[in-house]
Amino acid sequence: AELNTKDKFGVRDLEKSGFTLLLLAGIQDLLRPESKEAIAMCNRAGVVVIMVTGDNSVTARAV
Repeated sequence: AELNTKDKFGVRDLEKSGFTLLLLAGIQDLLRPESKEAIAMCNRAGVVVIMVTGDNSVTARAV
């Protein structure tokens, strides 16, 4: 994962105006070894990562 610090869409201006940026993305992919670090990088950057899954809770927690 790579954090792009360029702000070509004016996100920082939206934040200053009191808006909150929300994103919902869906992907299907195998779990990769670097996934844990990518999520950690997002968290350090202030991004809240939420997993939505159709699997049962035991499978979801294992991931």
